[in-house]
Amino acid sequence: MDATQLRSIQVFATLDDAVRAELAQVVEERRLEAGEQVFAEGDPGDTLFAIADGMIRIEKQIAAGETAAKTLSLLTRGELFGEMSVIDSRPRSASAVAAEPTRLVCVSRTAFEALLARNPQCAVGLLFSVMRAMNERVRRLNSSVVAYDEVGHAIGVSERLGPLLDQVLRQLQTATGADRGLIFLKSEFRGEQEPRSTMGIPLGDVPAERADDPASLAARVAAQAHGWLIGDRSADPRCSGLERRSWETSALLLAPITVASGGLGVVVLGHPEPGRFDVNHLNLAEGIARQTAQAILNLRHREEQQSRARLGLQFVKF
Repeated sequence: MDATQLRSIQVFATLDDAVRAELAQVVEERRLEAGEQVFAEGDPGDTLFAIADGMIRIEKQIAAGETAAKTLSLLTRGELFGEMSVIDSRPRSASAVAAEPTRLVCVSRTAFEALLARNPQCAVGLLFSVMRAMNERVRRLNSSVVAYDEVGHAIGVSERLGPLLDQVLRQLQTATGADRGLIFLKSEFRGEQEPRSTMGIPLGDVPAERADDPASLAARVAAQAHGWLIGDRSADPRCSGLERRSWETSALLLAPITVASGGLGVVVLGHPEPGRFDVNHLNLAEGIARQTAQAILNLRHREEQQSRARLGLQFVKF
């Protein structure tokens, strides 16, 4: 592989030109079609991988002996994976599958050890680059764990809907770096997506949106089973021809809130900088939305019952 190609891959970008030239002599390239497995959970591991193009899904079995798996993360261009087994010689702790046509750069343990013997400076440079990538992954994981834990606590103690929705936005903002956020919930009576909580934008500045409005991004995502990652609203074909709403920014994440009976609403996160979010941010937003969906439904029903009780008292007083 040419050293200039390595320079375009994030994990190798910080290496000196001489180190990259040396490394280019030992790396190998591998191409995969969508759905093709790189390695399976439990396989012996002797190679680390960097994504030159495409996307890799890291997944783990839900239970031993079952085929069902949970997606842990989605990795894109420039990211590294598979390094843990190379370092500790233990079996793969999860499976890696190409989520789309993908091109990988591969460094085997044998190649790394040969590089270490021939050029220790180059090997150390690669090792530090791998450590930086691992450090970034740990930081991201820590943020996600805190978000899930804090939202889980809020689900357990919240007696009103508002504080729970506020906590959801607060944790997602911290974990994703969003500049603003809001949560729309579908009204059972008016057929609208109503703004119920906001962050970085006054609640009064966000009008309700018709639940059947094809021009509303919130309504469209709320009716689906999966979220949207919009890197640049002005260039995304899904937004073409749609009037920009007051709450929309260049980069957007929209995650549906759904229960078994249907859609409840949508979580929206935004940032003025295009490309600010990635697929892992979307994965987190969707996970938090799923985690809170039933609690939101229960608290909303409680709200409605309390509202009916107050209305009944007013009639009695009258």
